[in-house]
Amino acid sequence: MSLVSQQRREGASASRRRWPIGAEVLAEGGVAFRLWAPRQRRVRVALVGEGGRVARTVELTAEEGGYYAGVCRQTRAGDRYGFLLDEDERLYPDP
Repeated sequence: MSLVSQQRREGASASRRRWPIGAEVLAEGGVAFRLWAPRQRRVRVALVGEGGRVARTVELTAEEGGYYAGVCRQTRAGDRYGFLLDEDERLYPDP
């Protein structure tokens, strides 16, 4: 659940990605997230703070083909995160 990849507005899609899905650190700052969740109606990135508690969430934008994407400007390599799907408050790891 930590950011491992190298590589634009909070919650908006990132257009220049090295990989089609996953978390990528952006050169201009922040982390771009994109995942495939075709059965979900809502996807959020949950940034995990001290004690494993959710410190902050960022709503991802639905794209064609069941993908969700967005950018967390205040996130950086090594930060812990997971996904919140629909209204379920369980934290799901990045597959």
